[in-house]
Amino acid sequence: MSGSANVNSIEVIRKFRAAMIEYDEDIRDALTMLQLEVRRAQDWIENDRALYWPEQVRNAGNAVVEARNALERCELELRPEEKRSCIDEKRKLERAKRRMRLCEEKVRVAKSWRIKFKQELDEFVASITKTSSFLEFDLPRAIALLERMSKALDRYTAAQAPPTGDTLQQAKMELKTPSERGKGGS
Repeated sequence: MSGSANVNSIEVIRKFRAAMIEYDEDIRDALTMLQLEVRRAQDWIENDRALYWPEQVRNAGNAVVEARNALERCELELRPEEKRSCIDEKRKLERAKRRMRLCEEKVRVAKSWRIKFKQELDEFVASITKTSSFLEFDLPRAIALLERMSKALDRYTAAQAPPTGDTLQQAKMELKTPSERGKGGS
């Protein structure tokens, strides 16, 4: 640590430390909320939609069978001299077939969502792990360093006389992390 620092306000260091502590709390809360939202989305995709659309395919299949049966009954009841053409039954059958195709497509889409969501979830977990690591290790170290700096500066300013070599050496040691202090030297 050669050279000198131009510290104008120790209070600014304390305020910055307090802001970092507040940031730590805020980011932890945000991460918790994100994880809850991800779980909710995962449940919706993997459980709700994965069960809903296959059920809708079964219902649509039943509707197609009913519409086809109704059309066949209508056609059997027609006499050649009647002009009735069973148009309503034909429309219902076409609607039921469209609904069936839509539901089958939704089943395919829901499956693709599950695959894509799994990939995105893996990327999300990786980034959350990095952020959690930062919150677990780096941020507490930075907060502790700011605390040590402000205490060292308080002691420095409390001493009326200019620092001697011993006082300067002691202040340098206080700013070091415990592992750096154990290595000796400056």
